[in-house]
Parts: sequence; C-alpha cells; structure tokens
Amino acid sequence: MHIEQDAKQDPVDTSGNPGAGRSMSGSAQMRIRVASILRLSDALVARAVSAYDRLFSLDRREEAEMYLDLGTEMVESGRAQDALPALQRVVKLRPKDAGAWVQLGILHLRQGASTAAIEAFDKARALGDRSYELHLYTAEAQSDLRQHEIAVKELQAALDIKPDVAEANYRLGVELDQLKRHEEAVKAFEKAIEKAPREAEYYQSLGFTLDTMGRRDEAVDCFKRALDLERKANHMRIKKVG
Repeated sequence: MHIEQDAKQDPVDTSGNPGAGRSMSGSAQMRIRVASILRLSDALVARAVSAYDRLFSLDRREEAEMYLDLGTEMVESGRAQDALPALQRVVKLRPKDAGAWVQLGILHLRQGASTAAIEAFDKARALGDRSYELHLYTAEAQSDLRQHEIAVKELQAALDIKPDVAEANYRLGVELDQLKRHEEAVKAFEKAIEKAPREAEYYQSLGFTLDTMGRRDEAVDCFKRALDLERKANHMRIKKVG
C-alpha cells in the first residue's frame, strides 16, 4: 500500500485513463522510477512494478524493460541475488530477447553458477546472438568448468570481432597456457601487452609462461617489469591518498 501511495504523489493525471499523464515515453518514466524501486527489498520489487503497471498501463514490452533495468542496476550495485527474480521475469516476458538471456547468463556467472550461465548463453546463441560479449562471457564460464579448449574457441571468436582488446588477448593467453600451448600463449600475452603496456599482471603471466618454457632471462625481465609497474601504481595510490 505504501508503494502505491508514494507513486501517486507524482504529478501525473491518471483519472479516467491510467496512461493519460505520460508526457514522456513509458520507458523514460519507468527509468525515473527504477532508482526508487532499487531501495526496496526484493520482496517488494514485484509489488512496485505491479503498482506502476496499474498507474501507467505498462504493456509486456514496457514491463520487461522495467524488470531488465532493475536487474541490470541491481547487478551493477552488487545486489546480484536480488537481481535474479527480475531477470528471470524478463526472459519469461520476452523469451526471444537474446540480450535478456545474456544478462541472465552474466548474473549466473557472477554467482558462480557456470552451468546455468552457459545454458542462458546457449539460449541467446540459438536466438542469433553472435556478439563479442556473448563469446567473452561464455569463455569465462567454460574456463570455470575447466573446459579450456572450448574457452579458447570462444575467445578466438570474440577476437575475430574485436581483435585489439587487451583483456581478451590476455585471457586467451591464460587459456592457452592451461593447455600447455605455450608458444601460442606467449603471442597472446605479447599482443595484450602491446595494447595495454601498463598492466603488471600481463607481464607476470608472460613471465610464468616463459619460465615454464625454460626462457629464464626473458622471464626475469618480465617479472622485473611487473614489479616496476606495481611499484609505480602503489606510489600513485599513496600520492592520491596524501
């Protein structure tokens, strides 16, 4: 009841026609209200959406958009568990929305449910999604399940779309190293370093691979570079605090 009263305080004329007061698009008005809904407990989210539905006559598309906004915002604010019912509602309302399945998969992935994540990503793939993000997140889920061969294929597909992304090249190197494909791993790490030369982790991983291959001097150079970058980063953090 309290939710509906709060909603009715908005300067919207709902008399006669619940949707008559929409000077903005339904989606725009919904997004304004997402921030207030996010302050509610999970148990009240569905009631809040229902209240806005009665006020603004949301159709299925708009209702799904509201739940998608809620789910996305909750994930980004660290409330992944609260986001699950919202995103499950989205895919129920829009089962052919590949993007919604991807978001649900990402949520499962963040919760450590890699198998459920892959199932959601497979739904998106079946609906025609071939995006960089889908390949990248699928690779992460497969890696969690120690399916490194599949992870490599997904990362290679992602890099076919965006070949210059440092993080994707780095992750490819990690997966190749797991498979003991060290020469290929070195090339992937070197590409990552070329694109992001200030990432200490990239040098460190390259150093480990080179050490495994018996290339000790090169490995030591990488470790020195990683330590130097870490030292500089720590100095900058201390300077900002001071």
